[in-house]
Amino acid sequence: MNIHIQSPQGMCSCNAPGYSNTQPLMQMMMQMMSLMSRLINQFNSGGYAACQAPFGGMAPQSPGMNGFLGGGGPSGFGSGGPGPNTMSPPSSTAPLSRLSDNRDERIRQIVDAAKRTHPNHPHLAKLAAAQALLESGIHTNRPSGLARNHNNLFGIKGRGTAGTANLQTREHLNGRNVTIRDGFARNATLEDSFVQHRNLLTRNRRYQSVVNASSFEEAAVRIRQAGYATAPNYTSALLSVYRTHLARYF
Repeated sequence: MNIHIQSPQGMCSCNAPGYSNTQPLMQMMMQMMSLMSRLINQFNSGGYAACQAPFGGMAPQSPGMNGFLGGGGPSGFGSGGPGPNTMSPPSSTAPLSRLSDNRDERIRQIVDAAKRTHPNHPHLAKLAAAQALLESGIHTNRPSGLARNHNNLFGIKGRGTAGTANLQTREHLNGRNVTIRDGFARNATLEDSFVQHRNLLTRNRRYQSVVNASSFEEAAVRIRQAGYATAPNYTSALLSVYRTHLARYF
């Protein structure tokens, strides 16, 4: 939010008869307003460092939640430290190109990709892994078509590295579940999907509280509050998926 303060013009006491005794007060007020203006301009120009990180890749639009309402279906940050969480290194450094047919191996692939994407921020790696499972159904026997056919693991809408896919999706709008068609990001590779998700969190001011969270649990709360998904129980679903399928890998 940019706030602009205009200095009052034409208020010099020498041009306003009857205000000569207020000149010191007016000067003090103008100095205070000038100081406020400089501080606000500094805030506006600096913004939030985490949102200005110069990552390559896409600038994704509004994200959504696909496959949950009906059941399953080199980094660097200007702010937001790693918090108290820690994690083990990834078991593989090879980019994620194809999902395994084995469920446990798929989960391991997702965990490794999340760790590679967020090597210094365990809470974001855990969040990315939990969201990838929840949004795509990787942990089930029926991963979503969005993940399998379009390399989109996070239900992110907009444009990806391979364009856009116009698909049906279920959303929670105005207190009820509805089916709509929307444009979802298509990516050339699954690794692109993790980069896109990272860019979304770190380049969009609305997710600053997620990046700056001190734990995965806090990040799971913040991302729902920021409006990533429309499902009211999104946070509890993330926590459940993490505890059940992911905690052992971190």
